[in-house]
Amino acid sequence: MYNNNKIFTSAISPRPPHMIAKNKNIDSAGYFPNKKKVDIYSLNIKKRRVGYHNDRLRALNFLHKQIKRKIVVLDFGCGDGLLYLKLKLKTKFYYGIDLSPYMIDACEKNLIKIKKKLLVGSVEKLKSIKSNSIDLMMCINTLGYLSDKDINIFLTNAKRIIKKNGYLSTLTGNELFNLFALNYGTKIFFKKYFNQKEKHLNFLLKKSKNNDWIQAKTFNPLEFCYKFRKFNLIEVKKAFAGWHKFSPEISKMIYGRKNMTKVRLKTRDFLFNPNKLDDFEKWKSLFRCSMFGTLFKRI
Repeated sequence: MYNNNKIFTSAISPRPPHMIAKNKNIDSAGYFPNKKKVDIYSLNIKKRRVGYHNDRLRALNFLHKQIKRKIVVLDFGCGDGLLYLKLKLKTKFYYGIDLSPYMIDACEKNLIKIKKKLLVGSVEKLKSIKSNSIDLMMCINTLGYLSDKDINIFLTNAKRIIKKNGYLSTLTGNELFNLFALNYGTKIFFKKYFNQKEKHLNFLLKKSKNNDWIQAKTFNPLEFCYKFRKFNLIEVKKAFAGWHKFSPEISKMIYGRKNMTKVRLKTRDFLFNPNKLDDFEKWKSLFRCSMFGTLFKRI
């Protein structure tokens, strides 16, 4: 097992905060406790078997289009490095941080031709990165698995280590998608922001009475940028991924709740690129896309 420039704190990665609760249906997409899970994930990216990965890649390429020069990159939640390879950025040096030692091993092999330093851990590893040294800091589908305290540590360090006029790019779950989904997340959203009574929401959303799914933290794309401003990070671009043709609940009505594989395949349209919508239609992405990306500039 490769262990140069990294410290193994444990054989198994700590679980993300939202997974501490005991529930059979928990979003475990950011949890890779063994090599088998990493191998399956990597194979899906290599063979392009999952439209989800191509969809993310398209959104990230849209965000990074303006970055042409050779850069020093910090990839927080780097995973196996394959997604980064597909971005084809000109890399001077690469720092990768991930909770899973198995992911770090895969990343070492996949980025064999890139000068790099890989670290096993989370936000505590950011303190080892030199101030004003990073041209592009990436946090792709990772922020939602951090606690609020760790997000604050992440942003505090981002302000410190990103060069002036450097960039931070993120890709996260879209909280506004709950308004389109017509599921339990819709009820949570209306209770949280609009002070609606649960008994009224239960009447409207009869099929979504139980919270049988615990997902990672999602963020509101309309307010997301304001959280970053106090850390001298200003939004310059937004991208969307995960376009849905139907509300998930409507798809269940059409295709049947017992055939969830078909529901998932028919609900999303991975061939559709929401970032090419005309200006007067772009607002639809705020609700019909389950993921959004943001490019911030450090001022």
